[in-house]
Amino acid sequence: RRRRRWIAKRRARMDAILEAERRSLRATERRREADAAAAAFQRARDEEIERKRRVRMEMLADERARRKARQEQLELERRRENARIALEKRAATRMQSIAR
Repeated sequence: RRRRRWIAKRRARMDAILEAERRSLRATERRREADAAAAAFQRARDEEIERKRRVRMEMLADERARRKARQEQLELERRRENARIALEKRAATRMQSIAR
C-alpha cells in the first residue's frame, strides 16, 4: 500500500511539473506573439513617418525648383531690359552724331 501511495505522489509531482512547463510554454508563446505585434506596429509607424518625410522633402524640392525658375525668369527679363536700354542709348548717340 505504501508503494501505491508513493507512486501516486510521484505521478502527481510529475503532472504538476508538466503542467508548469506547459503554462510556461504558453506564456512564452503569448509573449512572442505580443512582441511580434509590437514590432509590426512599430514598423508600420516608422514606414508612415518615413513616407511623410519623403513627401515633405519632395514638396521642399519642388518649392526650391519653382523659386529657382522664377529667379532665372527675373534675371532673363532684367538682361533683356538692360539690352534694350543699351540699344536705345546707342541709337540716341548715333542720332546725336548724325545731327551734328
